Amino acid sequence: MASAPSTVVRPLAAADEARWRELFRAYRAFYELEESEEIVSRV
Repeated sequence: MASAPSTVVRPLAAADEARWRELFRAYRAFYELEESEEIVSRV
């Protein structure tokens, strides 16, 4: 039986921001929250 891959947690990098914003916007859309760039920038 093969073992499951391990999870790696690393510090944030500036290169993560664009993808994080995309995921956060999708989260807000899923929960039908209004779009707000102010909130995205604050989090």
